[in-house]
Amino acid sequence: MTVHLILPAAGVGQRFGAGIPKQQVRIHDKTLLEWTLSAWQAIPVSGHKLLAIAADDSVSRALAAPFGDVEVIIGGRERADTVLAALHHLSRLADPEDWVMVHDIARPCLLQEDVERLLQRCQETEVGGILARPLTDTIKQLDSQGRVSTLDRTTLWAAQTPQCFRLAELMSALQQAAALGLAITDEASAIEAMGWPLNMVSGSERNIKLTHPADAALVEYFLKPDLTT
Repeated sequence: MTVHLILPAAGVGQRFGAGIPKQQVRIHDKTLLEWTLSAWQAIPVSGHKLLAIAADDSVSRALAAPFGDVEVIIGGRERADTVLAALHHLSRLADPEDWVMVHDIARPCLLQEDVERLLQRCQETEVGGILARPLTDTIKQLDSQGRVSTLDRTTLWAAQTPQCFRLAELMSALQQAAALGLAITDEASAIEAMGWPLNMVSGSERNIKLTHPADAALVEYFLKPDLTT
C-alpha cells in the first residue's frame, strides 16, 4: 500500500490575521509549519511528501529545507488549485491507484494512531475517507429570511484532515468540480459532488485547526513539551 502526502500551504491565512502566512506563526519554539512537518516525521509515509507553497514564499521553503524527505512545489491560488497541482506532480511519479493523504498545514497536533486507523479503514473497504469529529453542540441554521431552525446534530460531523483517496480518483473529482465551477472547501467535498462514497473515521479532539487567533492557546497547550513527548 503506497501512500503519498500533500501539505497545502500556499494560502495566506487571512482569517488568522497575523500579517504573515499562517504556517510561519510561531508556537513555542517552532513555526506552525515546522510543528506539522515534525509530526509527519513520526508517521510512516511510504511514498512522496509534497509541501505546496506560494511561488514567492522563500521563508517556508527555508523552513522546510531541514526536512530532507519533503519536496517543495508551487501551489495555486485556492486550496483546490494547490492540491490539484500537487496531484499533477504526483501523477508523473506514482501509480494512479496509490493512496494520497491531504493534510492541513495548520493542524500540527495530529496523532499517529488516527492516521493509522484512517489508512486501515481505506485499505479494508477500498474506499477513501476522512478524519472527522461528531458535533456535540446544538446547531442552529439561519436562512435568508432570518428564520432559525435546529439541525439534527446526530447526523453532523466536523471534517478534519488528513483526507485520503486514490490519486486518480481525487484528481478526477477535483478536475470535474473545477469544470462545473463548484466551490470546493476540502477534498471530500469534491468526492461528494461526484456522488462517490467515502468513509468517516472519528479523529481526536486535539487534531484542531489553527484558524483564528483564539485557537492559538489550545494549540499551544497540546504542543507543550510535556504533552508531545
